[in-house]
Amino acid sequence: MKRRTVYRVIVGGVILLLAILVAGWLAFVPWAKEPGYAFVKAWGEKGSGPGQFNDPTGIAVAGGKVFVADAFNRRTQKFTGAGAYLGQWSNTGRESDRLEYPAGVAIDGQERMYVSDFFKNRIRRLDCR
Repeated sequence: MKRRTVYRVIVGGVILLLAILVAGWLAFVPWAKEPGYAFVKAWGEKGSGPGQFNDPTGIAVAGGKVFVADAFNRRTQKFTGAGAYLGQWSNTGRESDRLEYPAGVAIDGQERMYVSDFFKNRIRRLDCR
């Protein structure tokens, strides 16, 4: 092979490699298709007291209230939209009614809360008024 041919093969390979790298980069770079989000507020810390969490696994918002599944504390907590603690549903009553690992929360139009209990393989319905 002539030197000129080798040179063309090397330059062509470099250009091809650069084209592949640029195409790959463009394919995975997030593009601003919608306005950005701004941090507004956070609340809670690790613990078992009111307003504290130990593995918050689910959240639902309804009627200006925020409901959070607090898995390892075996409860769901209720807050205002600003983060003020309003109350909780925890493990009281019969053993069969207790939450073992609440993993998700949903609220319907009649203000009933549905909590998925991961370890007990069930959905529990509660009145969230």
